[in-house]
Amino acid sequence: MNSPICTTAFWHFSCDLYALSGVQDALLCAQNQDAKNVNILLLLRYLETLHLQLEQQQLDTLKQCAQEFDRLLLAPHRVIRAHFKADYSFHPAYSTVRESLLNSELHLEKLQQTLLIQQLEQIKLQTNPMANNLALYTDSLTLIALLRQS
Repeated sequence: MNSPICTTAFWHFSCDLYALSGVQDALLCAQNQDAKNVNILLLLRYLETLHLQLEQQQLDTLKQCAQEFDRLLLAPHRVIRAHFKADYSFHPAYSTVRESLLNSELHLEKLQQTLLIQQLEQIKLQTNPMANNLALYTDSLTLIALLRQS
């Protein structure tokens, strides 16, 4: 790879971007309605800020990595969290358990980001000051513009 990409910097970038007005809702909509992976969207934008361009085959490798992790860990965890939220709000420990479930999901998201960065370390990225990685993954111009507002 051309330059090292720091997992910590990527996590902080992701948290900062996610916190911007409208971004969380747009990313969750892309995840739930368009089956897009939030961490991939964030990574693609992060790479753009570093002026690093992916090719479609490289993106496909990242998508495969994320899909496997989603299937095995994140999706089942989200089902548990949703079921708990819907069916156990009456329980005295509801707030504590819900917070624990949310925190564990965040840890899984962070782990997925680490796995994606490890996958990137195997890829030779091209420098491009006009990097346009998001367009490889989504055709939503609204989402792309929102993610690029930072």
